[in-house]
Amino acid sequence: MNILVTNLEDLKSQKMLHCFKMKQKLKNVAFKRGGEYLWKINAMI
Repeated sequence: MNILVTNLEDLKSQKMLHCFKMKQKLKNVAFKRGGEYLWKINAMI
């Protein structure tokens, strides 16, 4: 039972980490393109 819970927590944090990385990527891309893209993406996230 404990192993299952731990694995589930690991999966959740992995997913959150992935989402965070994707958001960072989007922000970096937007920043390179120009400021007007940046606020649009920040509003989305």
